[in-house]
Amino acid sequence: MQIRCQNCANTQNFVLPLWARATFKIEEDGTISILHVRQLESLEEKLADQGKTSFSLTCSECGGDAE
Repeated sequence: MQIRCQNCANTQNFVLPLWARATFKIEEDGTISILHVRQLESLEEKLADQGKTSFSLTCSECGGDAE
């Protein structure tokens, strides 16, 4: 799986949402590969009521959404 920014084509540095559960693997070279990301449902409902939901990975360079 290749993650890249829709705006600037960055493929290296992304910000994981604060309220998310992630499954990841630490590679032999020390890098981390994200295998699965899932938002926490109960917290999502609380934030959705306030209109502050943003659970996507975002680019650390330009702030754009990852695909």
